[in-house]
Amino acid sequence: MKIKYIFLLTIAALSVLSFSAPTWSYAQQNLPKTDVEQLKKISTEAKDIETLIVLATPHSLAQARSKTKASPYLSEPDKAALDAIAKSIGLIVYGPKNAVFEIPAAAKGADQKYITCLAGLSDASAGKTPKVFENGSCSLMSELISALPFFRDSRNEIRAQALASISRLEDLGGISAVPSLVRGQIAFEAKQYAEAADEFQKALELDTLSKKSACGLARAYLAQGKPEKAKQILDPIISIALVESAKETSTQDGYNKKPSSNKGVSAGGGYIETTEIEQDTFSADLKSLYGIALYNLNNILDAEPWLIAALNEDPSRTDLLVPIAHAAMQKRDYASAWKNLESASKIASKDRTWLILKSQYALENSRQTDAERFARTAVSYYPQDPVALAQLVRVLQESTDAQRHLEAADLAKKVLDITKNEVPNLTPLEQALRKQAEDKAFQFLVMENYNNQDWIMASKYLQEAGGVPLDKEMVAVILRKSGNVQEALQFALSWYLQEPTSEKAVEAYLRSLAM
Repeated sequence: MKIKYIFLLTIAALSVLSFSAPTWSYAQQNLPKTDVEQLKKISTEAKDIETLIVLATPHSLAQARSKTKASPYLSEPDKAALDAIAKSIGLIVYGPKNAVFEIPAAAKGADQKYITCLAGLSDASAGKTPKVFENGSCSLMSELISALPFFRDSRNEIRAQALASISRLEDLGGISAVPSLVRGQIAFEAKQYAEAADEFQKALELDTLSKKSACGLARAYLAQGKPEKAKQILDPIISIALVESAKETSTQDGYNKKPSSNKGVSAGGGYIETTEIEQDTFSADLKSLYGIALYNLNNILDAEPWLIAALNEDPSRTDLLVPIAHAAMQKRDYASAWKNLESASKIASKDRTWLILKSQYALENSRQTDAERFARTAVSYYPQDPVALAQLVRVLQESTDAQRHLEAADLAKKVLDITKNEVPNLTPLEQALRKQAEDKAFQFLVMENYNNQDWIMASKYLQEAGGVPLDKEMVAVILRKSGNVQEALQFALSWYLQEPTSEKAVEAYLRSLAM
Protein backbone atom coordinates (compact mmCIF):
# COMPACT_ATOMS: atom_id res chain seq x y z
CA MET A 1 0.00 0.00 0.00
CA LYS A 2 2.83 2.29 0.95
CA ILE A 3 4.63 1.65 -2.31
CA LYS A 4 1.50 2.40 -4.25
CA TYR A 5 1.11 5.70 -2.39
CA ILE A 6 4.62 6.79 -3.25
CA PHE A 7 4.07 5.80 -6.87
CA LEU A 8 0.95 7.96 -7.09
CA LEU A 9 2.74 10.91 -5.61
CA THR A 10 5.52 10.51 -8.14
CA ILE A 11 3.05 10.45 -11.03
CA ALA A 12 1.33 13.52 -9.68
CA ALA A 13 4.54 15.35 -9.36
CA LEU A 14 5.57 14.50 -12.90
CA SER A 15 2.17 15.63 -14.17
CA VAL A 16 2.58 18.96 -12.46
CA LEU A 17 6.06 19.39 -13.90
CA SER A 18 4.93 18.44 -17.40
CA PHE A 19 2.10 20.92 -17.14
CA SER A 20 4.11 23.78 -15.77
CA ALA A 21 7.32 23.33 -17.76
CA PRO A 22 6.02 24.94 -20.93
CA THR A 23 4.80 27.89 -18.93
CA TRP A 24 8.33 28.36 -17.34
CA SER A 25 9.94 28.09 -20.74
CA TYR A 26 7.50 30.62 -22.13
CA ALA A 27 8.21 33.01 -19.28
CA GLN A 28 11.93 32.74 -19.94
CA GLN A 29 11.53 33.41 -23.61
CA ASN A 30 9.39 36.45 -23.00
CA LEU A 31 11.66 38.13 -20.40
CA PRO A 32 12.20 41.66 -21.74
CA LYS A 33 15.52 41.97 -23.52
CA THR A 34 16.24 45.34 -21.86
CA ASP A 35 16.08 43.72 -18.38
CA VAL A 36 18.72 41.16 -19.34
CA GLU A 37 20.98 43.88 -20.70
CA GLN A 38 20.39 45.96 -17.58
CA LEU A 39 21.43 43.05 -15.36
CA LYS A 40 24.56 42.55 -17.43
CA LYS A 41 25.46 46.24 -17.16
CA ILE A 42 24.90 46.22 -13.41
CA SER A 43 27.03 43.10 -13.04
CA THR A 44 29.82 44.44 -15.26
CA GLU A 45 29.90 47.83 -13.58
CA ALA A 46 29.89 46.33 -10.09
CA LYS A 47 32.72 44.00 -11.06
CA ASP A 48 34.76 46.89 -12.48
CA ILE A 49 34.28 48.89 -9.30
CA GLU A 50 35.19 45.91 -7.13
CA THR A 51 38.39 45.41 -9.18
CA LEU A 52 39.35 49.03 -8.54
CA ILE A 53 38.67 48.60 -4.83
CA VAL A 54 40.80 45.44 -4.63
CA LEU A 55 43.65 47.26 -6.40
CA ALA A 56 43.57 49.53 -3.34
CA THR A 57 45.79 52.39 -4.51
CA PRO A 58 44.79 55.97 -3.69
CA HIS A 59 44.03 56.53 -7.36
CA SER A 60 42.01 53.32 -7.86
CA LEU A 61 39.98 53.92 -4.69
CA ALA A 62 39.20 57.45 -5.83
CA GLN A 63 38.18 56.07 -9.22
CA ALA A 64 35.97 53.45 -7.56
CA ARG A 65 34.16 56.10 -5.55
CA SER A 66 33.77 58.35 -8.57
CA LYS A 67 32.38 55.51 -10.73
CA THR A 68 30.05 54.42 -7.94
CA LYS A 69 28.52 57.84 -7.47
CA ALA A 70 28.12 58.37 -11.22
CA SER A 71 26.62 54.94 -11.92
CA PRO A 72 23.18 54.99 -13.63
CA TYR A 73 22.71 51.26 -13.01
CA LEU A 74 23.55 50.51 -9.37
CA SER A 75 20.88 50.84 -6.72
CA GLU A 76 21.26 53.62 -4.18
CA PRO A 77 21.94 51.16 -1.29
CA ASP A 78 24.64 49.43 -3.37
CA LYS A 79 26.14 52.81 -4.23
CA ALA A 80 26.26 53.78 -0.56
CA ALA A 81 27.80 50.45 0.41
CA LEU A 82 30.48 50.42 -2.31
CA ASP A 83 31.38 54.02 -1.60
CA ALA A 84 31.73 53.24 2.11
CA ILE A 85 33.88 50.18 1.33
CA ALA A 86 36.26 52.17 -0.89
CA LYS A 87 36.43 55.04 1.57
CA SER A 88 37.07 52.75 4.55
CA ILE A 89 39.82 50.77 2.81
CA GLY A 90 41.49 54.06 1.88
CA LEU A 91 41.38 55.28 5.47
CA ILE A 92 42.68 51.99 6.90
CA VAL A 93 45.56 51.67 4.44
CA TYR A 94 46.47 55.31 3.90
CA GLY A 95 44.90 57.17 6.80
CA PRO A 96 45.70 57.73 10.47
CA LYS A 97 45.16 54.86 12.89
CA ASN A 98 42.49 56.83 14.74
CA ALA A 99 40.30 57.30 11.64
CA VAL A 100 36.70 56.49 12.54
CA PHE A 101 34.82 53.77 10.65
CA GLU A 102 31.13 54.27 9.94
CA ILE A 103 28.52 52.16 8.12
CA PRO A 104 26.22 54.62 6.34
CA ALA A 105 22.48 54.26 6.96
CA ALA A 106 21.93 54.59 3.21
CA ALA A 107 23.60 51.18 2.73
CA LYS A 108 20.56 49.44 4.23
CA GLY A 109 19.13 47.08 1.65
CA ALA A 110 22.39 46.73 -0.29
CA ASP A 111 23.58 43.43 -1.73
CA GLN A 112 24.37 41.01 1.08
CA LYS A 113 28.00 40.60 -0.03
CA TYR A 114 28.56 44.34 0.42
CA ILE A 115 26.93 44.30 3.85
CA THR A 116 29.26 41.42 4.75
CA CYS A 117 32.26 43.43 3.55
CA LEU A 118 31.19 46.40 5.67
CA ALA A 119 30.92 44.16 8.69
CA GLY A 120 34.42 42.84 7.99
CA LEU A 121 35.74 46.38 7.65
CA SER A 122 34.28 47.23 11.02
CA ASP A 123 36.56 44.60 12.59
CA ALA A 124 39.54 45.43 10.38
CA SER A 125 39.43 49.13 11.26
CA ALA A 126 39.63 48.14 14.93
CA GLY A 127 42.67 45.95 14.29
CA LYS A 128 40.71 42.73 14.65
CA THR A 129 40.53 39.72 12.36
CA PRO A 130 37.16 39.88 10.53
CA LYS A 131 35.01 37.08 11.93
CA VAL A 132 32.31 37.44 9.29
CA PHE A 133 34.43 35.71 6.62
CA GLU A 134 35.39 32.67 8.69
CA ASN A 135 32.71 30.31 7.38
CA GLY A 136 32.28 31.81 3.93
CA SER A 137 33.99 31.10 0.65
CA CYS A 138 37.10 33.05 -0.31
CA SER A 139 36.76 36.07 -2.56
CA LEU A 140 39.08 38.87 -3.61
CA MET A 141 37.25 41.37 -1.45
CA SER A 142 37.11 39.15 1.64
CA GLU A 143 40.83 38.30 1.45
CA LEU A 144 41.72 41.95 0.96
CA ILE A 145 39.69 43.03 3.96
CA SER A 146 41.09 40.17 6.05
CA ALA A 147 44.60 41.57 5.48
CA LEU A 148 43.73 45.12 6.55
CA PRO A 149 44.07 44.74 10.36
CA PHE A 150 47.83 44.76 9.65
CA PHE A 151 47.62 48.53 9.19
CA ARG A 152 46.00 49.01 12.60
CA ASP A 153 47.71 46.43 14.85
CA SER A 154 51.25 45.06 15.03
CA ARG A 155 50.58 41.82 16.92
CA ASN A 156 52.24 38.71 15.49
CA GLU A 157 48.96 36.87 15.00
CA ILE A 158 47.55 39.80 13.03
CA ARG A 159 50.63 39.81 10.81
CA ALA A 160 50.40 36.08 10.24
CA GLN A 161 46.74 36.47 9.26
CA ALA A 162 47.61 39.31 6.87
CA LEU A 163 50.33 37.27 5.16
CA ALA A 164 47.98 34.32 4.77
CA SER A 165 45.22 36.55 3.38
CA ILE A 166 47.41 38.29 0.80
CA SER A 167 48.74 34.90 -0.30
CA ARG A 168 45.19 33.67 -0.94
CA LEU A 169 44.35 36.99 -2.63
CA GLU A 170 47.18 36.49 -5.08
CA ASP A 171 46.27 32.83 -5.60
CA LEU A 172 42.83 34.05 -6.70
CA GLY A 173 44.49 36.29 -9.27
CA GLY A 174 43.94 39.53 -7.39
CA ILE A 175 46.06 42.55 -8.26
CA SER A 176 46.48 44.86 -5.29
CA ALA A 177 48.94 47.27 -3.68
CA VAL A 178 48.22 45.82 -0.23
CA PRO A 179 50.42 42.68 -0.50
CA SER A 180 53.47 44.77 -1.41
CA LEU A 181 52.75 47.34 1.30
CA VAL A 182 52.44 44.58 3.91
CA ARG A 183 55.56 42.70 2.82
CA GLY A 184 57.52 45.93 2.40
CA GLN A 185 56.75 47.07 5.94
CA ILE A 186 57.61 43.68 7.43
CA ALA A 187 60.90 43.55 5.51
CA PHE A 188 61.79 47.11 6.56
CA GLU A 189 61.18 46.38 10.23
CA ALA A 190 63.38 43.29 9.87
CA LYS A 191 66.10 45.59 8.44
CA GLN A 192 65.94 43.78 5.12
CA TYR A 193 66.06 47.09 3.31
CA ALA A 194 66.74 45.84 -0.23
CA GLU A 195 63.75 43.50 -0.04
CA ALA A 196 61.63 46.29 1.42
CA ALA A 197 62.63 48.57 -1.46
CA ASP A 198 61.61 45.90 -4.00
CA GLU A 199 58.17 45.53 -2.42
CA PHE A 200 57.48 49.26 -2.16
CA GLN A 201 58.64 49.65 -5.76
CA LYS A 202 55.99 47.12 -6.82
CA ALA A 203 53.32 49.06 -4.95
CA LEU A 204 54.50 52.34 -6.47
CA GLU A 205 54.30 50.90 -9.97
CA LEU A 206 50.55 50.38 -9.44
CA ASP A 207 50.13 54.07 -8.62
CA THR A 208 53.16 56.27 -9.31
CA LEU A 209 51.73 59.11 -7.22
CA SER A 210 50.94 57.07 -4.10
CA LYS A 211 52.52 58.93 -1.21
CA LYS A 212 52.53 55.88 1.07
CA SER A 213 54.32 53.72 -1.50
CA ALA A 214 56.77 56.50 -2.38
CA CYS A 215 57.51 57.23 1.27
CA GLY A 216 58.02 53.54 1.99
CA LEU A 217 60.45 53.23 -0.91
CA ALA A 218 62.27 56.45 0.04
CA ARG A 219 62.60 55.25 3.63
CA ALA A 220 64.11 51.97 2.43
CA TYR A 221 66.57 53.84 0.20
CA LEU A 222 67.59 56.15 3.07
CA ALA A 223 68.20 53.12 5.28
CA GLN A 224 70.52 51.79 2.56
CA GLY A 225 72.41 55.08 2.47
CA LYS A 226 70.97 56.12 -0.91
CA PRO A 227 69.56 59.64 -0.37
CA GLU A 228 69.83 60.52 -4.05
CA LYS A 229 67.44 57.68 -4.93
CA ALA A 230 65.11 58.65 -2.09
CA LYS A 231 64.94 62.23 -3.37
CA GLN A 232 64.42 61.01 -6.94
CA ILE A 233 61.39 58.98 -5.81
CA LEU A 234 59.92 61.83 -3.77
CA ASP A 235 60.52 64.66 -6.28
CA PRO A 236 57.38 63.99 -8.40
CA ILE A 237 55.23 63.69 -5.27
CA ILE A 238 56.68 66.92 -3.88
CA SER A 239 56.20 68.78 -7.19
CA ILE A 240 52.53 67.85 -7.42
CA ALA A 241 51.98 68.54 -3.73
CA LEU A 242 53.47 72.02 -4.15
CA VAL A 243 51.09 72.72 -7.03
CA GLU A 244 48.12 71.40 -5.03
CA SER A 245 49.17 73.44 -2.02
CA ALA A 246 49.38 76.58 -4.14
CA LYS A 247 45.93 75.90 -5.57
CA GLU A 248 44.48 75.37 -2.10
CA THR A 249 46.01 78.63 -0.92
CA SER A 250 44.64 80.56 -3.91
CA THR A 251 41.12 79.13 -3.46
CA GLN A 252 40.81 79.43 0.32
CA ASP A 253 38.41 82.30 -0.12
CA GLY A 254 36.37 80.44 -2.76
CA TYR A 255 32.72 79.54 -2.39
CA ASN A 256 33.20 75.79 -2.04
CA LYS A 257 35.25 74.77 0.96
CA LYS A 258 33.81 71.32 1.53
CA PRO A 259 36.45 68.55 1.82
CA SER A 260 34.56 66.40 -0.68
CA SER A 261 35.06 69.03 -3.36
CA ASN A 262 38.83 68.52 -3.46
CA LYS A 263 40.09 67.25 -6.79
CA GLY A 264 43.12 65.28 -7.86
CA VAL A 265 44.76 64.87 -11.22
CA SER A 266 43.78 61.62 -12.89
CA ALA A 267 46.12 59.44 -14.91
CA GLY A 268 44.29 60.57 -18.04
CA GLY A 269 44.77 64.25 -17.31
CA GLY A 270 41.22 64.84 -16.08
CA TYR A 271 40.13 65.29 -12.51
CA ILE A 272 38.65 62.82 -10.12
CA GLU A 273 37.33 63.14 -6.63
CA THR A 274 39.94 62.19 -4.07
CA THR A 275 39.56 60.23 -0.87
CA GLU A 276 39.63 62.18 2.35
CA ILE A 277 43.08 60.95 3.28
CA GLU A 278 44.58 62.28 0.03
CA GLN A 279 43.65 65.81 1.03
CA ASP A 280 46.70 65.83 3.33
CA THR A 281 48.93 67.40 0.68
CA PHE A 282 52.08 67.43 2.83
CA SER A 283 52.14 64.82 5.57
CA ALA A 284 54.76 64.99 8.31
CA ASP A 285 56.16 61.73 6.96
CA LEU A 286 56.61 63.16 3.45
CA LYS A 287 58.19 66.37 4.76
CA SER A 288 60.58 64.55 7.07
CA LEU A 289 61.72 62.03 4.46
CA TYR A 290 62.32 64.74 1.87
CA GLY A 291 64.18 66.83 4.44
CA ILE A 292 66.35 63.88 5.52
CA ALA A 293 67.13 63.06 1.88
CA LEU A 294 68.27 66.66 1.29
CA TYR A 295 70.25 66.64 4.54
CA ASN A 296 72.13 63.46 3.61
CA LEU A 297 72.81 64.94 0.18
CA ASN A 298 74.65 67.68 2.11
CA ASN A 299 72.00 70.27 1.23
CA ILE A 300 71.69 71.07 4.92
CA LEU A 301 70.14 74.54 4.69
CA ASP A 302 67.70 73.40 1.99
CA ALA A 303 66.65 70.54 4.26
CA GLU A 304 66.02 72.74 7.28
CA PRO A 305 62.53 74.14 6.40
CA TRP A 306 61.23 70.65 5.55
CA LEU A 307 62.54 69.21 8.80
CA ILE A 308 61.18 72.08 10.89
CA ALA A 309 57.76 71.80 9.23
CA ALA A 310 57.67 68.05 9.89
CA LEU A 311 58.66 68.52 13.54
CA ASN A 312 56.06 71.23 14.05
CA GLU A 313 53.39 68.90 12.68
CA ASP A 314 54.62 65.87 14.62
CA PRO A 315 56.59 66.82 17.78
CA SER A 316 57.30 63.13 18.44
CA ARG A 317 59.79 63.14 15.55
CA THR A 318 62.76 63.77 17.85
CA ASP A 319 65.05 62.18 15.25
CA LEU A 320 64.82 65.46 13.32
CA LEU A 321 66.25 67.61 16.13
CA VAL A 322 69.94 66.96 15.43
CA PRO A 323 69.77 67.76 11.68
CA ILE A 324 67.85 70.95 12.52
CA ALA A 325 70.51 71.88 15.07
CA HIS A 326 73.20 71.18 12.46
CA ALA A 327 71.56 73.66 10.09
CA ALA A 328 71.27 76.23 12.87
CA MET A 329 75.00 75.89 13.64
CA GLN A 330 75.82 76.46 9.98
CA LYS A 331 73.83 79.70 10.11
CA ARG A 332 75.39 80.61 13.48
CA ASP A 333 71.92 80.68 14.96
CA TYR A 334 73.18 79.59 18.34
CA ALA A 335 69.88 80.06 20.16
CA SER A 336 68.11 77.64 17.83
CA ALA A 337 71.06 75.23 17.88
CA TRP A 338 71.11 75.14 21.68
CA LYS A 339 67.34 74.65 21.90
CA ASN A 340 67.32 71.69 19.51
CA LEU A 341 70.46 70.09 20.92
CA GLU A 342 69.01 70.24 24.43
CA SER A 343 65.71 68.78 23.23
CA ALA A 344 67.60 65.89 21.64
CA SER A 345 69.81 65.19 24.66
CA LYS A 346 67.74 62.27 25.98
CA ILE A 347 67.78 60.32 22.74
CA ALA A 348 71.06 61.41 21.15
CA SER A 349 73.61 61.52 23.98
CA LYS A 350 75.70 58.86 22.19
CA ASP A 351 75.10 60.14 18.67
CA ARG A 352 78.28 61.26 16.92
CA THR A 353 76.75 64.31 15.27
CA TRP A 354 75.05 65.44 18.48
CA LEU A 355 78.30 65.18 20.45
CA ILE A 356 80.28 67.05 17.78
CA LEU A 357 77.66 69.79 17.54
CA LYS A 358 77.64 70.14 21.33
CA SER A 359 81.42 70.47 21.23
CA GLN A 360 81.29 73.03 18.44
CA TYR A 361 78.59 75.02 20.24
CA ALA A 362 80.65 75.10 23.43
CA LEU A 363 83.85 76.02 21.58
CA GLU A 364 82.22 78.88 19.70
CA ASN A 365 80.78 80.17 22.93
CA SER A 366 84.15 80.13 24.72
CA ARG A 367 83.45 77.07 26.89
CA GLN A 368 86.71 75.22 26.28
CA THR A 369 86.24 72.62 29.00
CA ASP A 370 82.79 71.58 27.79
CA ALA A 371 83.99 71.57 24.20
CA GLU A 372 86.81 69.16 25.05
CA ARG A 373 84.53 66.96 27.19
CA PHE A 374 82.02 66.44 24.38
CA ALA A 375 84.75 65.91 21.77
CA ARG A 376 86.50 63.30 23.93
CA THR A 377 83.20 61.53 24.51
CA ALA A 378 82.64 61.39 20.75
CA VAL A 379 86.11 59.89 20.24
CA SER A 380 85.54 57.35 23.01
CA TYR A 381 82.41 56.11 21.21
CA TYR A 382 83.88 56.44 17.70
CA PRO A 383 87.69 55.99 18.03
CA GLN A 384 88.19 55.36 14.30
CA ASP A 385 85.87 58.08 13.06
CA PRO A 386 87.84 60.88 11.38
CA VAL A 387 85.04 63.39 11.93
CA ALA A 388 85.07 62.83 15.70
CA LEU A 389 88.88 62.84 15.79
CA ALA A 390 89.06 66.09 13.82
CA GLN A 391 86.71 67.81 16.24
CA LEU A 392 88.99 66.90 19.13
CA VAL A 393 91.95 68.26 17.11
CA ARG A 394 90.03 71.49 16.63
CA VAL A 395 89.38 71.80 20.37
CA LEU A 396 92.91 70.90 21.48
CA GLN A 397 94.33 73.42 19.02
CA GLU A 398 92.72 76.21 21.04
CA SER A 399 94.60 75.15 24.16
CA THR A 400 97.88 76.75 25.26
CA ASP A 401 99.05 73.46 26.75
CA ALA A 402 101.96 71.94 24.81
CA GLN A 403 100.94 68.39 25.70
CA ARG A 404 97.53 68.93 24.21
CA HIS A 405 99.11 70.16 21.00
CA LEU A 406 101.24 67.03 20.81
CA GLU A 407 98.10 64.94 21.29
CA ALA A 408 96.33 66.94 18.59
CA ALA A 409 99.22 66.30 16.18
CA ASP A 410 98.96 62.55 16.76
CA LEU A 411 95.20 62.68 16.25
CA ALA A 412 95.60 64.71 13.05
CA LYS A 413 98.02 62.13 11.65
CA LYS A 414 95.51 59.42 12.53
CA VAL A 415 92.81 61.31 10.63
CA LEU A 416 95.02 61.41 7.54
CA ASP A 417 95.78 57.70 7.82
CA ILE A 418 92.06 56.88 8.00
CA THR A 419 90.88 59.23 5.24
CA LYS A 420 93.47 58.14 2.69
CA ASN A 421 91.49 54.92 2.36
CA GLU A 422 88.24 55.48 0.50
CA VAL A 423 85.08 54.03 2.01
CA PRO A 424 82.43 52.94 -0.54
CA ASN A 425 78.76 53.91 -0.48
CA LEU A 426 79.08 56.94 1.79
CA THR A 427 76.35 59.56 1.57
CA PRO A 428 77.35 62.97 0.13
CA LEU A 429 77.00 64.42 3.65
CA GLU A 430 79.40 61.88 5.13
CA GLN A 431 81.82 62.38 2.25
CA ALA A 432 81.79 66.14 2.90
CA LEU A 433 82.31 65.68 6.64
CA ARG A 434 85.26 63.34 6.05
CA LYS A 435 86.77 65.84 3.61
CA GLN A 436 86.38 68.62 6.19
CA ALA A 437 88.06 66.37 8.78
CA GLU A 438 90.96 65.72 6.41
CA ASP A 439 91.29 69.43 5.63
CA LYS A 440 91.33 70.25 9.34
CA ALA A 441 94.08 67.70 9.97
CA PHE A 442 96.24 69.19 7.20
CA GLN A 443 95.58 72.76 8.38
CA PHE A 444 96.60 71.89 11.93
CA LEU A 445 99.75 69.99 10.94
CA VAL A 446 100.91 72.73 8.57
CA MET A 447 100.31 75.44 11.14
CA GLU A 448 101.80 73.47 14.02
CA ASN A 449 105.02 72.83 12.13
CA TYR A 450 105.05 76.46 10.99
CA ASN A 451 104.79 77.61 14.62
CA ASN A 452 107.56 75.18 15.59
CA GLN A 453 109.64 76.44 12.62
CA ASP A 454 110.00 72.90 11.33
CA TRP A 455 110.10 74.05 7.72
CA ILE A 456 110.75 70.62 6.23
CA MET A 457 107.69 69.00 7.84
CA ALA A 458 105.61 72.12 7.24
CA SER A 459 106.53 71.97 3.54
CA LYS A 460 105.76 68.23 3.44
CA TYR A 461 102.22 68.66 4.78
CA LEU A 462 101.76 71.75 2.63
CA GLN A 463 102.51 69.74 -0.50
CA GLU A 464 100.20 66.90 0.59
CA ALA A 465 97.40 69.30 1.48
CA GLY A 466 96.89 70.32 -2.15
CA GLY A 467 94.07 72.84 -2.39
CA VAL A 468 93.21 72.93 1.31
CA PRO A 469 92.49 76.55 2.38
CA LEU A 470 95.49 77.94 4.27
CA ASP A 471 96.72 81.34 5.38
CA LYS A 472 98.57 82.78 2.36
CA GLU A 473 101.21 84.62 4.36
CA MET A 474 102.04 81.40 6.21
CA VAL A 475 102.28 79.45 2.92
CA ALA A 476 104.62 82.06 1.45
CA VAL A 477 106.90 81.88 4.49
CA ILE A 478 106.98 78.07 4.49
CA LEU A 479 107.90 77.94 0.80
CA ARG A 480 110.74 80.45 1.28
CA LYS A 481 112.09 78.97 4.49
CA SER A 482 112.03 75.43 3.10
CA GLY A 483 114.08 76.51 0.12
CA ASN A 484 111.40 76.02 -2.55
CA VAL A 485 112.52 79.10 -4.49
CA GLN A 486 110.58 78.57 -7.70
CA GLU A 487 107.37 77.60 -5.92
CA ALA A 488 107.74 80.52 -3.52
CA LEU A 489 108.07 82.95 -6.43
CA GLN A 490 105.13 81.48 -8.36
CA PHE A 491 102.89 81.51 -5.30
CA ALA A 492 103.80 85.07 -4.32
CA LEU A 493 103.30 86.33 -7.89
CA SER A 494 99.90 84.65 -8.15
CA TRP A 495 98.87 86.12 -4.80
CA TYR A 496 100.05 89.60 -5.84
CA LEU A 497 98.19 89.45 -9.16
CA GLN A 498 94.98 88.43 -7.35
CA GLU A 499 95.35 91.09 -4.64
CA PRO A 500 97.63 93.86 -5.98
CA THR A 501 96.61 96.24 -3.19
CA SER A 502 97.49 93.78 -0.42
CA GLU A 503 100.60 94.86 1.49
CA LYS A 504 101.24 91.28 2.60
CA ALA A 505 101.05 90.04 -1.01
CA VAL A 506 103.48 92.77 -2.14
CA GLU A 507 105.89 91.93 0.68
CA ALA A 508 105.76 88.20 -0.07
CA TYR A 509 106.44 88.86 -3.75
CA LEU A 510 109.40 91.15 -3.03
CA ARG A 511 110.88 88.70 -0.55
CA SER A 512 110.57 85.85 -3.03
CA LEU A 513 112.32 87.97 -5.68
CA ALA A 514 115.15 88.63 -3.26
CA MET A 515 115.84 84.93 -2.71
